[in-house]
Amino acid sequence: MSLRLSARTTVAAAAVATTALAALTGLVGVASAAASVAVPANRIGLYGSQDPTFDGTYRQSLALLALHAAGQTPAAAAVTWLLTQQCADGGFESFRTDVSKACTAPDSTTFSGEDSNSTGIAVQALVALGKTAEATAAVGWLGTHQNTDGGWAYYPDGVVGNDSDANSTSLGLSAYSAAGLAAPTKNGATPQDLLGSLQVDCSGVVDERGAFTFFGSANDFATVQATLAMASGFLPVPALAGADDAPVLPCPPKAAKAVAPRAKVAAAPLAPALSADYAAGYLARRLAANSDVIPDPFNPGSADVGSTANAVIALVATKHGSSQVAATITALGGQAAAFIHVSGADVPGALAALALADISAGDDPADFGGTNLVARLAATLTAAAPSATPSPSATHSSQSVQPADPGASVSAAHLAATGGGNGASESATLAGLLLVTGGGLVLGVRRSPRPRHGHGS
Repeated sequence: MSLRLSARTTVAAAAVATTALAALTGLVGVASAAASVAVPANRIGLYGSQDPTFDGTYRQSLALLALHAAGQTPAAAAVTWLLTQQCADGGFESFRTDVSKACTAPDSTTFSGEDSNSTGIAVQALVALGKTAEATAAVGWLGTHQNTDGGWAYYPDGVVGNDSDANSTSLGLSAYSAAGLAAPTKNGATPQDLLGSLQVDCSGVVDERGAFTFFGSANDFATVQATLAMASGFLPVPALAGADDAPVLPCPPKAAKAVAPRAKVAAAPLAPALSADYAAGYLARRLAANSDVIPDPFNPGSADVGSTANAVIALVATKHGSSQVAATITALGGQAAAFIHVSGADVPGALAALALADISAGDDPADFGGTNLVARLAATLTAAAPSATPSPSATHSSQSVQPADPGASVSAAHLAATGGGNGASESATLAGLLLVTGGGLVLGVRRSPRPRHGHGS
């Protein structure tokens, strides 16, 4: 992948950042619903009072996953909200303001329509809740919109230059794993192939080896999501016994310069499980070197709490860094208050992220540093009387959901197994968000003088 970013790629990257920022920080349209007396009908059953334009599906899915993993039965209205957001072809948009109207196809030129991130996270929630038909349809949509390099772009419309990225590809791959399906292949390439090409190898900066890149630079948020995906993991991740280690990518010592030039031999790509192991080692060392948290690249001295919580989940899923998991959960306890409550309102995505991390670490999210994450998350449910009669759902009243790929079928046995477990982010408003964030990506980018990626340098 070229390190020179096109305008399309740059804004697409910002779109990925928007979803993560909105879901985990609640900075977009904070408490807008609470400011009015009557709540719009399309908010009933939604977790959080924040504007759902960019993260409605994403944060709802996280909330449902966290409550399910905590042994709670999510409110029926909350499940219905997610189901009615699904499009007739199985995909999801970030938020449908009017579910009686048909969805629009993904469009990377206008940054609108159905997207891979909303769909990928929704699949994981649907599987956990046992919604077989809906999960099958959503996975089918992902299969239909896979890029020829094996991965997914945020708005996968097949337009030349709309490259796959690590975060979107990881969410898509985890969706397939959640559904109990083998990763799809496009033109002979799989999602694992795409992710492998984005992992920092032995040619990269030593302390970045094993990390995954986001459009050319080692990136912590890309790494936590890709680590989980390459380990065949998906949310929620149950508590698993792990080794107290941090695997290091084995790299040969630099050889003396040969008198005669030698042919460059590409390194063999790592198997996905090994790729996940070395990424986990990178995360464990990254946490240990930064007071047990992932540092916030835009606020020196502060923690990127969302990436830190996801790092815990990735380490548990790969069964590495057990003592680091415990230390990081303790560190997160001291960071929670400001993360979960922003501008006078609790942030459901933040509460869910911490709850999922705490559950994966084998702890009780009802007592997270003295905070009951589960009760506070459930309390964010929007249940006020609507201001108007809700419009009928195009997906779940007048239309039936059909898989985009008839060959994609979710295993009922797998759904039962994963659904019953106890384990555990576009246009004018996007421009406004970029002003809020200083125009930078909020995904933990680490810049190095010579970013390297791939296993064949």
